[in-house]
Amino acid sequence: MTISNAVWSPDQKSLYVSALESAGSTNTIWKWSDGSNPEKLVEKCGFAYDADPGGKYLFALFASGEKTGIYEVSISERKCIPLLPGITSGAVFALDGKSFLYAVASRREVAIYRQP
Repeated sequence: MTISNAVWSPDQKSLYVSALESAGSTNTIWKWSDGSNPEKLVEKCGFAYDADPGGKYLFALFASGEKTGIYEVSISERKCIPLLPGITSGAVFALDGKSFLYAVASRREVAIYRQP
């Protein structure tokens, strides 16, 4: 297993760790909490990028391949929901927790978008 990214929960009691499983190159997001064993949260949903301020969702990213895009991971339901197909940069939650930001690069500039 190769760890590629990690994101703290808002209360900093859990850590969401993205990993590539050895042989099949399947990516997995794990949840590690204080004093517990790691638990598999979701598979094949990209790499964890940010956690929402309320602690209910993660953003995940596939930066390349047929599933390229930004995904929402529902922590309680353990579901992977496509949000923005084709986007190759990660997203972060805005401080208000009601929107998120992501960047799109072109040849000479970068535009930052805010999405409710």
